Amino acid sequence: MQQKIARLINAFADQAEWIIFGHCPPALRPLINTVIRETDREIYHKELMKMHPDLAPVPHDGHPLTDAEAYLHLIEYGAGGIPLICSKSVGTGSNTFTTTCVANEYAEWHNAINAHLHDPESSEKMGKILQSEVHQHCLLDEVLQS
Repeated sequence: MQQKIARLINAFADQAEWIIFGHCPPALRPLINTVIRETDREIYHKELMKMHPDLAPVPHDGHPLTDAEAYLHLIEYGAGGIPLICSKSVGTGSNTFTTTCVANEYAEWHNAINAHLHDPESSEKMGKILQSEVHQHCLLDEVLQS
């Protein structure tokens, strides 16, 4: 999956500003606009909301040990109204969420990113719908009030 991500970053280097939270492989560093090391979840959330990216890819290798992390990213990005493209392994378990789910194939990821970049209004609308869904179904404050 990392090789596919590297190819995608390279393919869209001139069309998107890439932000990496956490480790950035040295080979990708010249293509990445911003790297923020994940040192503290609170800092991570503040930085993420300050930047308000137009799109968040959430690739997942389908391994059960990383399911929770992928789902957490879906909730984090969704809460901020950031439209998501995710692996089908993430999206399949979240039928209630408005995301673009793709197979872990380069062509599907490429086409999905391209579609979002070329229709920013629809992408932004998806982000707002996802934000509403996450607030309705995932945030503890909402659950406690119902």
